[in-house]
Parts: sequence; structure tokens; C-alpha cells
Amino acid sequence: MELSRSDTFTKPKHTSLAGYRSGDLVVGRTAVLNDLGEIPQVSLEYFKSAVLPPLRGQIDISKIKTSLEGAEAWSRHSGWTAIKEPNLSGVSEEETFETLSKVFDAVVREAGKVASTPATLRFSSRPSHSPLSDHSNATRPEQRRKL
Repeated sequence: MELSRSDTFTKPKHTSLAGYRSGDLVVGRTAVLNDLGEIPQVSLEYFKSAVLPPLRGQIDISKIKTSLEGAEAWSRHSGWTAIKEPNLSGVSEEETFETLSKVFDAVVREAGKVASTPATLRFSSRPSHSPLSDHSNATRPEQRRKL
């Protein structure tokens, strides 16, 4: 027996339901997480071997970490010194994690010192702004290269 599309039941996404559009942030976050479903977890070793690109030979993570501790950007006891505990900070997520740029800059700076290489990356975060685009939905990107 062949099944047609009409024989297959569709399950509505939680983000399509009225609760998600209510403006309640807690309900909205829960809806997004429910739509994502189960996210597989892997070991750090697997992640490093299968996902991360290999580091260049002159990059020594332990030396960079020691350098970060000396610059007081990293603490063995409390982690990144620029980032306060989010649930204790009393400010919005955007304000709490705004300091990620300081963390990123410190890592790039100390890595540059240890490896004697200039920075090739820059951190930029604008969580409350939509990304800029040079075209709208009305354009046809597939037609751009045709004469």
C-alpha cells in the first residue's frame, strides 16, 4: 500500500502556536527548545578531533592560558574575569554577555604574544540588531551573474 502525503500526519511546530507569539519570553524560549528536539552530546575529545580544525604548530594552548592568567583575564577559580555570573548580574542577557568582546580580545591578544603572530580575527556582537543585507526577498540572487 502506497502512502500519500495526506496519509501522513503533520505535527505543528511549537513556534507556530499562539503561546509563542504571546510575547512571554519564557514560553517563547521553551517553544524554540521543544522545536529543536534532542541535541546530541559528544565528548570534548571527540569534538576537538572531529569538528575543530587543527591548530598551527606555534599555537600552544597551555601557554596562552598562562598568559591570560597573568593578564588577569582568566582566573582558575572563577573563569573569565570580565563575565559575571548571569543569574546574579541583575541585568539583561545582552548586557551580561556584552563583555564577551573583552574575553575574545584578551584571547587574541595573548595568543598573538605567545605565538608571535598578528590577530586575524575581530569579535563583533549586535544581538538586538538585524544583520544587514544587500538584497531583499524581491531580488533574484540566482540571476545576478547572468547577462
